[in-house]
Formats: sequence, structure tokens, C-alpha cells
Amino acid sequence: MIESSTEYVPHGYFPFGFPISRAARDVYGASAPRAGGILADHIGAVRGWAARIDARGARGPIDAGQLIAMGLLAEVLRFVVDKYCETYPGVTARGLDWVRGQTDKPTVEGPPKAFVHLFPPNVVYDGGQDEAAYLAKDTVGRPNRDIVTEELLLLRVAVDNPALDPFQHLFDDTELRGLTPYLILTEELERFLEGQPAFPPLSKKLSDLLR
Repeated sequence: MIESSTEYVPHGYFPFGFPISRAARDVYGASAPRAGGILADHIGAVRGWAARIDARGARGPIDAGQLIAMGLLAEVLRFVVDKYCETYPGVTARGLDWVRGQTDKPTVEGPPKAFVHLFPPNVVYDGGQDEAAYLAKDTVGRPNRDIVTEELLLLRVAVDNPALDPFQHLFDDTELRGLTPYLILTEELERFLEGQPAFPPLSKKLSDLLR
């Protein structure tokens, strides 16, 4: 059983849980469900989004149930990452410092900046904050730079998951790969995590749980 000293509050980076690129949001639209809304609001928003994708007719039918399942999977992984970071405070920052020592400053600083532009959080996409301001602030008590680093890892996990191939166009990382050493950063972060303590409730390394 996973216990916590505080109530879990998701940071709501993406509207439906799973990664969505700016390009996909521009084409299909993807407004965040009403904050504090009930589960039915979320499910209804996903169904409406699936219908908009289908209406464009560019791809095969999109199953809203599969999108909901993909979002649940992403949120479970995000929950585990958040709880791991709560158990071992500062682990993300230590990971970035370790990667910087193994590689260089651009490898650590380039991908997060590009990610916030290419895969913006709701508050940036909707115009509530600019990208630099977002990276400098906190959300639900955690530095946004840490959150973005963890979302980079979760994007890599999603891209590498063959079960999600039908939805890759929603979170295509080709541009991010081309502009930044994002692959190197995520690979090195996973190497760092392999040397960190296991997640106590599940007795497994975080790097293993993500895969």
C-alpha cells in the first residue's frame, strides 16, 4: 500500500493526463477539463476531443475509451514518480546535477526549455504564463523545472511503448529530438535512477517501474 503524509494533488500539466504536443493541440484543440470537476466532466471532455479528431478524417477512428485508458496509465506513472520524489526529496535536482557531471550544461538545460514550448502545460498553452515564467515558478509546492524533467521522462516512456503506437501523432517527439539532446538527458536520468534506492511500497527501482 502506498501511503502519504499529504493528500496527493496532481499538477495537471496536460489536459487529459497523457502527453500532448503543441502541434496536436493546435490541430485538434485540447482544452483542460474544468478544474475540480467530477470524473464525468473529464470523460466527456476526452470523448469530445476524440470526436474532433475523427471529424478531421486524417486518421483512423479514435477510440475515446483507449484515450481514457492511456490517460489513466500516464496518471498512475505520474503518481508513482511524485510519491518517489516525496519519499526522496530533491532526487530530481540531484539527478540533473549528476547528468550535468556526466555530460554538459546544454544537455541538462536545453530539453526542458524546448519541452515547455513544444509540449506546453495548460497554463502556458492557454496564455496564463510565458514559458520562462513557468519554468521559474512552482506548482502544488514543487519546482516546475523538476515537474518538466519528470514529464520529459514520461514522454520518453510513452514514445517507447509500442502499445501506444496508434496515438504517437498526439505526442510525436521528432522535433524535440532534433532540437535538443533530450534522448541523452532521459537515458542518463534513467541511469541515475538505477543507482537510487528502490521505491519502498513496491520494492522496485523507479526506472523499472516506469518501464
